[in-house]
Amino acid sequence: MKRLLFLLIALAWSSSFAQSKKDLVELGDAAFKKENFGSAIFFYKRVLDPKAGKDDWVYPYQFRPSGRQRKNKEDSLNVEIKDERQIYVLHRIAESYRLLKDYNHAEAYYKLAIHQIHKDFLHAKYWYAEVLLSNKKSEEACKIFEEFANEFSNQEDPIAMLSRKKSLSCGLIKDPLSQKNDVSVKEMDSAFNGGISNFGLNYFGRQDLMITSARAENKVNDAKKEEAIFTTDIYIAKKIDSLHYTLENFGEPINSAFNEGSSCLTFDRNTLYFTRWNPNDRSECNIYASRRLNGMWLQPIKLNINQEGFKSMHPMITPDDKRLYFSSNRPGGQGGFDIWYCEVDEDGFLSEPKNLGETINTAGDEVTPFYHFKNNILFFSSSGHIGFGGLDIFTARFDVYEESFDTPVNMGSPYNSSKDDQHFLIDDELDIGYFTSDRKDCAGCDTLEIAGRCNWIYTLEKGEIFFRLTGYVYNAETDEIIPNSLISFKDVKGVTETFFITTDENGYYEIGMGINQVLFLKAQKAKFFGDAATVKTTGLTESTTLNQDFFLRPIPKGEIELEGIEYDFDKATLRPKSKEILDKLYDFLVLNNNITIQINSHTDERGNDRYNQRLSEARAKSCVDYLISKGISKERMIPVGYGEYQPLYKNAQSEEEHQRNRRTTFSVVTENFKQN
Repeated sequence: MKRLLFLLIALAWSSSFAQSKKDLVELGDAAFKKENFGSAIFFYKRVLDPKAGKDDWVYPYQFRPSGRQRKNKEDSLNVEIKDERQIYVLHRIAESYRLLKDYNHAEAYYKLAIHQIHKDFLHAKYWYAEVLLSNKKSEEACKIFEEFANEFSNQEDPIAMLSRKKSLSCGLIKDPLSQKNDVSVKEMDSAFNGGISNFGLNYFGRQDLMITSARAENKVNDAKKEEAIFTTDIYIAKKIDSLHYTLENFGEPINSAFNEGSSCLTFDRNTLYFTRWNPNDRSECNIYASRRLNGMWLQPIKLNINQEGFKSMHPMITPDDKRLYFSSNRPGGQGGFDIWYCEVDEDGFLSEPKNLGETINTAGDEVTPFYHFKNNILFFSSSGHIGFGGLDIFTARFDVYEESFDTPVNMGSPYNSSKDDQHFLIDDELDIGYFTSDRKDCAGCDTLEIAGRCNWIYTLEKGEIFFRLTGYVYNAETDEIIPNSLISFKDVKGVTETFFITTDENGYYEIGMGINQVLFLKAQKAKFFGDAATVKTTGLTESTTLNQDFFLRPIPKGEIELEGIEYDFDKATLRPKSKEILDKLYDFLVLNNNITIQINSHTDERGNDRYNQRLSEARAKSCVDYLISKGISKERMIPVGYGEYQPLYKNAQSEEEHQRNRRTTFSVVTENFKQN
């Protein structure tokens, strides 16, 4: 197929005007569909300018001949657009350059294309803004994002909604907090960054790594060309010391004449999941697996989680071997590439893929997941969340109690740049990590010809992480500062003992927190009900100042009604709804463990006085007994029945007034304010 494609290109060039524009568009479309974008540009350009010659021939990186480089040459855009076919081709060229990540040429073509409306390219202005952002023209890009979002006719269109979000990128880029000064990023040495492309890192055991690389030894000879082409193979990077590694090709049957990509190993290192795609048709991209038996890797098999006609790639297995994350552009997602996952049973069988949901996934692309098992953090790259341009690295903490991911957070600079930053991984202590980026300019050769080649591997080292927790205590009714309040700090994980501090005269407090710490905080003050909160550093990867304020409500002098307390007719038996209300009172008493309360029961005026008195006492006692069964000390509660002697409505006339008189309340009797 590849040889046929090159033959068609050669015939198209040599026959000059022999082909019609319709034929050239069809050839371009066929190449575009197979993601051979360089070849597609060759055909499309001849539709705009029949004089386009061999110098305009371009290659995606896996077809790029080694050695020879052509001189950098700017495209001529002085072409008169005459018909709809040329408008179509103009947009296709812009798209092809963008997908080749040649953003300079893409910008030039999009700038012209957005003024030539075509029904098949209604999102062209959005992609123009994306290209501008990648070219570090953030102010102009944000303006175009906003214009597109406001102008697009369908405001519910996912790309229009995404554009509205991306218009906020300038704020992120300008925010000084987006610059992480405690992180050092360095380009890895030639052992990692040899050949023409390096990406897809993962761990091979605790010290060694796996990478994917296109190198000289991976050349595949092509009988129709004078020079060989590159394919990508998986390598093992074996650690010599902290600065040096040696690379060893993973070998057959894992590596093949096809392209191998991102990979991951199970904990026992006996199952390898990896990406493989067809160099002649890049749209054919799937996840494979191989098992090791008696020290030998078996022939890889294509997994059944792949979906015909769509890409599946970037597998990542969790260290407990129970969940496999991957990225795919299959239907059923939020748009573009999404992150999906499969449950893995004890025999290695995979469940049906599930989408990770709209918190993580967007109408843009989400790729290269890495799950940090120790800290329950998902690292991934996205073009759909607010970022610096291209793919940015994000973090999202998994809340094990809620069983959901928190809102993703951009990792900022220098992790992220205006280009594509992806394939992130980091060690257990969140100290040393690696990622892939094409941020480095490739000097000395045309940006289009080496498109896709400029992925280099970077390492990062972080300084010591500090967490600071600050806040104030306020009166909940007046918003005034409450000075000298007592705050208790309980380590939920039980690593450290509970400790107490007192706020200053301004109601302010400040403490330091540890990595992955979860604290339960409670603020108290005499004559006020307490307030509580839980603060976590779990999932935080940067030095951070956290804030937690408290709002204390003054204790009223009178009764506080427990609305909704109901009993069976003529009985003291609590109904289920009453228990739900008392459960809330239980939580309140646990929080305010320094108070003693009186639980009061009232009846209406109907019936015998003595009977109503006994009934109210029994009902008050039933409330106390229920709370004692939940664990509240009986010394903290006094049941009192008032019968019909303290009605809210004397001589009640309506059923509503009688119902209000049949009430259960509580009042604070004493405060034993001490460090509990």
